[in-house]
Amino acid sequence: MSKPLQNSPIVNDIIGKTPYGELLLQSAPDSGHLQQRLKAYLVRELASPNALSQTILFQRVINRKANEVPELDIYKFDPDQRISELLVTVLIASTLNKMNGTRVIPGWQKPGQKVTMNKFTSKESWDGLIYENPVNGSDVVNPMFIEVKSTMIGPSEDAATPNELLNRRLEKYREHFQSPGSICAVFILPYTATGRQLSLDFKDASEMLNDVVANDALGSVCLMSLPSNKDGKTVVTMHCYLVDKKLVKGINGNIKNIDLGMMTFGVL
Repeated sequence: MSKPLQNSPIVNDIIGKTPYGELLLQSAPDSGHLQQRLKAYLVRELASPNALSQTILFQRVINRKANEVPELDIYKFDPDQRISELLVTVLIASTLNKMNGTRVIPGWQKPGQKVTMNKFTSKESWDGLIYENPVNGSDVVNPMFIEVKSTMIGPSEDAATPNELLNRRLEKYREHFQSPGSICAVFILPYTATGRQLSLDFKDASEMLNDVVANDALGSVCLMSLPSNKDGKTVVTMHCYLVDKKLVKGINGNIKNIDLGMMTFGVL
């Protein structure tokens, strides 16, 4: 796939050459700028009365279409692109860069690409993509496409623990997590049962996710939390865990090593 011919420090427009025609993508080489724009949006919306206390209002903020957010108006998104999917894409790129010392760039498909994308990947749209910045002047990029599913709950569904919500949903996600070479991510929102602290059993989540993700795809768990800082303010925080297909366990049966990426998206 060809590298963009017209670049800026903030936005890249990519013209992908496929056997089925051109595939138009966009990416954020300055992912820090995109992170700041996402922060500005989330702070503005989540600081509103009841945005954190009422599930329906919180989900409306997280699930808004990216092309409707004024803070992101320098970018061009497919109408199906959601804020939650963009958060996960940026988080995965950042985690890979910190863990591997790479320069992975987050991206997405531009509007009007569903026909070509379907012919190229057998899916009309993806929730995000990443690619490593080409070196030595190469004009080729090799994107990894990202599929994101979440633990968003319905109006009548109880806010169980994250692991319980995962257990309810993952079998339904199996069919979406079968594309070779893709990243299969579950976005876990900060819900928990009344009177219980937000926590995630990574061993349980890893085993469940590995059971439904294709062997030649990468699983990822992305957890949002809302801790308080030393000033008592809420910090919108996201953690990323890339799930190894061959889990290494200690003598206690728990996963031996867990490498988590972390990003913050504003202080309320």
